[in-house]
Amino acid sequence: MKAKQLFTSYLLAGKHHRLPYSILTRHKSQGGLSVPDINSYRNAILLSRKYDWVDPQTQKQWTQIETTSFTTAPKTIPWHKPNTNILHPGHEDHPTIIPTLKGWHRLRQNKHISPHPSPLFPITGNPNFPPGMQPEAFRAFETIQSHLQLNNVINKKGILPLTVLSRNSTHSTMQKFRYAQLLHYIQTQPDLHLGCRPLTAFESLATTRTLQKKHITTFYKILQIQDSEQAPKYTTAWEDDLMITLSQSEWGKIFTNIFRSTTNTTIQESNKFLDGT
Repeated sequence: MKAKQLFTSYLLAGKHHRLPYSILTRHKSQGGLSVPDINSYRNAILLSRKYDWVDPQTQKQWTQIETTSFTTAPKTIPWHKPNTNILHPGHEDHPTIIPTLKGWHRLRQNKHISPHPSPLFPITGNPNFPPGMQPEAFRAFETIQSHLQLNNVINKKGILPLTVLSRNSTHSTMQKFRYAQLLHYIQTQPDLHLGCRPLTAFESLATTRTLQKKHITTFYKILQIQDSEQAPKYTTAWEDDLMITLSQSEWGKIFTNIFRSTTNTTIQESNKFLDGT
């Protein structure tokens, strides 16, 4: 909060803003003024850290050091249930991992970045499902991803049958036993059926791992879109004055047309720090 106050004080030269902060920081193409949102930038940095954890190609040394503290594969870390014990003994007070995890679980629910349960929720490599921590235990069910996740085993109708999950035409007694363990675990987790949903924008980026650069910029845009799903409240007053009713999509077209109608708007957007506006 203090960083937000210092930032807005600098931008407004110490003057009090008359418009709500949500309008100031809303993108101009969505009816705002595009003042940089320091909180969204902070959250974008947090998303960038989580992205680095799931990216096996990362060359960042801090990531390689942090991931040695995990008891399971780093690429599954963001999708675990909150408060899951994913750290080796003695690492429970890790100075960077713990704050990152706390911030992540708060952000993923509030911003709908990856609300639990995610379709990527891990079945194997999940400390809350001990059989899944055993090497090779569910190898017959695993996909090319080398681990089993929620969207591999359930659909809108429920858990997939053994004949679909297993790659074998015949099933051994052990495979049937493992399937029974899997079935029991999912049935005892009443919220896992909510994982039958499309991937969010962040989840899609994390699974495809197509980002090569500008992580923070990309995640900042995602956060801005999430915050701009509803039209600004002042549109209601305009509709009352003009005695009209416009839909969300119609307001979106109006804001977009205004934003793109002149190059001056884009120039001002790109140089807000340089020209002092």
